[in-house]
Amino acid sequence: YIKGRQVKTKENEIQVSYLNTVTTDTGNFSSAQYASYKFNIEDKGDYTEVKITSPSELKVHTGRALFVKVEHFTSSDIVIKDLQKITNELSFSIEGSQAYSGEEKSEFSVDAIYNSFKRKLGTNLILKDRNNEVYFSFNIDNTIINAKISPYRNGSVVEYEYYQSYVATSDGKVSKSMSDFNTIENKISAAIKNIVNS
Repeated sequence: YIKGRQVKTKENEIQVSYLNTVTTDTGNFSSAQYASYKFNIEDKGDYTEVKITSPSELKVHTGRALFVKVEHFTSSDIVIKDLQKITNELSFSIEGSQAYSGEEKSEFSVDAIYNSFKRKLGTNLILKDRNNEVYFSFNIDNTIINAKISPYRNGSVVEYEYYQSYVATSDGKVSKSMSDFNTIENKISAAIKNIVNS
């Protein structure tokens, strides 16, 4: 006998099955009680909506090993109570990140600007290519920023990008609010502007 609770994800549903399988010389024969949690994920522009609908019915399939019925995993009442427990304790989280980018122009040379970043933020040089472009990264408030300095007219331009990560939980809480994102974005932008123009 192979007994247990099995969880499978299909397109827009999560199927929970309570199985009892008899293995014989002629094959496997199962009885199953199963229910489905329907889910829908929809992009709403500013946010993503996740809806999970708990099962409204328990489906039952009784298998036969030759002429004998295969016993079920347990009674339907116990299965329903277990599904109710799962529903009551249902929680999940979604990890995501938001991309940010920007640029700052300066009258100073590529080398002068890079040296300012190195002196003030302890940069990590990635590459300096033959076009006199410098690729590097640095850290502001535990946010890693990737940047490139290129010659631009009589000075230089700094282009940068970074990601702000967050975790959203099923109880509606988010690890960072839009206000938090804006505060970090303003701080990084101001720090870069200050270094580029000093």
